[in-house]
Amino acid sequence: MTIDYKIRKATLETAINVLLIQKRKSTNRTARNIIDIGCSLSKNTITEDTIDKIYNELITLIPNENIKIIKIFVVENFL
Repeated sequence: MTIDYKIRKATLETAINVLLIQKRKSTNRTARNIIDIGCSLSKNTITEDTIDKIYNELITLIPNENIKIIKIFVVENFL
C-alpha cells in the first residue's frame, strides 16, 4: 500500500463516518454524498453504470448494515 492510498482511504472512511450520522434523515442523499466523495478520491474513471450499481447497493446497505460493512464496500469500489 502506498502512502497515497492510505491517505485516500483514511479520508474516505472519515467522510463516511460523518455522513452516516445523518443517515436516518435521507438515505438517498447519504448515498449520493458517499458516491461523490468516492468518485473524487478515486484514481480510476467510474462509469455511470457502475455508479448506479453502487448507489443501489448503498441504498440497501445504509439503513440495515453497520458502518464497518459500508466502509469496506465503499473502499473496495472506489479505491
